[in-house]
Amino acid sequence: MKNQIKSIMITLWPDLYYTISSYRFFRYCRKRFGEFQKNFSRDVFGTMPIQVLCGPFKGLRYYERIVWGPITPKWIGSYEAELHEIVRKIIETGYNCIIDIGAAEGYYAVGFAWKCKETKVVAYDIDPIARRRQKQLAALNGIENLVIRKYCDHKKLSKEISGKTLVVCDVEGFEVVLLDPAKARELERADILVELHPFGEMSAQAVEDLIVERFVGTHIVTKTVISPREPLRYSASVDNLKNIDLEVLTEAMNEYRIDSQSWLWLKAEQSDGGNY
Repeated sequence: MKNQIKSIMITLWPDLYYTISSYRFFRYCRKRFGEFQKNFSRDVFGTMPIQVLCGPFKGLRYYERIVWGPITPKWIGSYEAELHEIVRKIIETGYNCIIDIGAAEGYYAVGFAWKCKETKVVAYDIDPIARRRQKQLAALNGIENLVIRKYCDHKKLSKEISGKTLVVCDVEGFEVVLLDPAKARELERADILVELHPFGEMSAQAVEDLIVERFVGTHIVTKTVISPREPLRYSASVDNLKNIDLEVLTEAMNEYRIDSQSWLWLKAEQSDGGNY
């Protein structure tokens, strides 16, 4: 019955459903992370502006607000450290368009827009609080090349892909539906960075296998898996973190991911802009 009600609400009143879901999760995150991140901000930044301390988005301004999960790994710059080399390559590529689906508060969307000022960045998220946070983060960094939208589908995705295009996808399993070149043929010419999740009865491994099967003829596929964080290395190399208790820093770097978390980097063999 509960699933039936959820399905009806998503079909008939999607904005209402996602607004209610958003505020419920927002309250949970505030209770779970609010006090810790407030104290960590005080100890690390004091009265100075918050900014990303290292990594590919080093120097990006940030805020002390509630987001979807812990915000402190993003302040440190250790967030998704497994992807840092890929992110650096993305920044160097010079894409015409970057599409971030499931953008949350905009770490990647705003980060890419900040580093790649000539690139059009389009951020999609069904969560109304997430879109508000994206606007706040963009304003904090003076971003003008970011477009924020609600729902993404095959038609919208196909329309956005032009020239050298990157699709970043973190949509809690919906990647199975969205990343389908049979329904959005333009995906065959786009680079894709996707975080893998279970979907319905499908395991994350089954989702991975299906996506690889769809793109094996058009993309070079690389899998990246979660790796341990190294708080001692960050404590030794980042001035703001040198006096932070190691136990506190370890918690601040915790992204609360499952041990089997993985990503796929799908590099298109050709794009609208030719080989690259």
